[in-house]
Amino acid sequence: MLDEISKKSQTVPDAVLNSTKCLVVIPSITGSTVNVSAGGVASCRDAADSWSAPGFVKFNGHGVRPHRTDLLVFVLSDTGVRALRSGELQIGGQKRAAPLVSTTPITTQLELDVESLTYGGAAGVLSSSEGSGVIRGDAGTWDPIHNAVPRKTTEKYLSSVASFFNTITATGIVIHHTAVIPGESTAPRSERDIDEYHRARGFEILCFNRVYHVAYHYLIMPDGRVKPGRPERCEGAHAKGYNSYLGISVVGDFSSEDNPTGKKGPTRPTAKQIASLIQLCRRLKDRYNIPLQHIVRHSDISSTRCPGDRFPFRSVLNQLQRRSGGVTAGAWMTPPKRPMAWLTVAALSTTLVAAPKQTRHSSKASSEEPFRSFRLLDAKLTLLAHQQETLNAALNPVQGGSRRKAAHSERRTTASSNMNSTAAAIALVAGGLERLYQRRHQSFGVEMFRIMRIKAQQVQRGVNAVAKAQTRGTLDLATKRLDERIMSLIVQFQAASGGYGAARCSPGAWTCCEPKRSKDLLQSEPVACMWGCVSQAESCTGFVGPYIRRP
Repeated sequence: MLDEISKKSQTVPDAVLNSTKCLVVIPSITGSTVNVSAGGVASCRDAADSWSAPGFVKFNGHGVRPHRTDLLVFVLSDTGVRALRSGELQIGGQKRAAPLVSTTPITTQLELDVESLTYGGAAGVLSSSEGSGVIRGDAGTWDPIHNAVPRKTTEKYLSSVASFFNTITATGIVIHHTAVIPGESTAPRSERDIDEYHRARGFEILCFNRVYHVAYHYLIMPDGRVKPGRPERCEGAHAKGYNSYLGISVVGDFSSEDNPTGKKGPTRPTAKQIASLIQLCRRLKDRYNIPLQHIVRHSDISSTRCPGDRFPFRSVLNQLQRRSGGVTAGAWMTPPKRPMAWLTVAALSTTLVAAPKQTRHSSKASSEEPFRSFRLLDAKLTLLAHQQETLNAALNPVQGGSRRKAAHSERRTTASSNMNSTAAAIALVAGGLERLYQRRHQSFGVEMFRIMRIKAQQVQRGVNAVAKAQTRGTLDLATKRLDERIMSLIVQFQAASGGYGAARCSPGAWTCCEPKRSKDLLQSEPVACMWGCVSQAESCTGFVGPYIRRP
């Protein structure tokens, strides 16, 4: 059953998998939703990639779908582990639905602050389950069962568990440079050098019954050749908290601090490397429906200089945008055929858009900020990009009679109106955060979200200019400016949300976005920060996020 889920599509977010301490599997439950009794197995994590031999358990409860259903319980807390080992773990009553890759592509510590998460599986696809009840085991026989199950069966099961937890569905792309392997004087000359270094670092992973060492999914050599690393469906080991993003490393050291004179190799990526990178990113972006704001530098999500200040990241994003959203004369763009679930939610979340303003007096809502708003902004930016594709399609001239031209003009009006509404929603959310940090007297946060609000409003004006353009020349100019404004908004979102999905703070600590050094900013970034942890809110020099409550 675990192998079937892994092969189809991993719908459980990587953050949930990495935070799991024990896994309970109740396979093939049949019966009614009223009362269910079924047997299963439980196994707990001994180390990062090692699990204890399974022990038998029994589930008694209700709320499970009446058809043939698999129940998977991910135990996340030490309290849950103790309850399971003592022989009685209560499940159910989840305050919110268990997160899925399709609805929560970036899972934060807030979603993981629970004892357990329950999923139901059917035909190899998992979804959040409303099942509740008690899982019982014999506390006296929790140790591995030596005689009840053949050894080979146990080993095969544990291999499936390890592989299941190392399987991902890609949700983004992280761009790296290899820099110089410690002890060497220049950048690595082959993928074998990197594989050996990562093997020595302990980056190996068991995935689909094979062991891989290289932490990245792809390497791009100086001559532009693309070398595969670990498979795309296997978790990376290249960016803490973002290893469900595909890691692409460009061979070289592009930091002016670490490689100022070129003694450690080329100071900038070659033209062939950039061409290969853009082609690869386009392919992966289309394959996994990756939004542009999920294509980041390592330094955007972690405290590092990788891939270096000489790496032309903004230029790469601009070229990717021109393919995905920008319009050129005569270009024909079509809406995506398979919008993601979270994109659909964003399109329907009219009431949620005003949440920061409506819930300004709600301590629960504000205590989750700005992470709560980041999730909404993320979905809105993706929606904006898809709406831009629809608008671009409506901008191309059509041949035919007056009725056909009128219908085409109506599509253009509708597309620009939808895009304008989404940009307005983004401005409203950013404005809500701006006011929140005004009340908290944190000027850096005020400035961060003031800039984001202004950039969203500039997108609105850009959409209006495109809608009003009467000639091909004015239309081309207006669409070019709109592209630039959308890119500027995306970069500002990345600047504010940098690494928030990786923040893991101790109970009693605050999440905090500390300002980046001016030399680490993109040319178009007036301000940017990186998320981390502080023991007291007053010690945060940027702006604070959620407080991690004590158990």
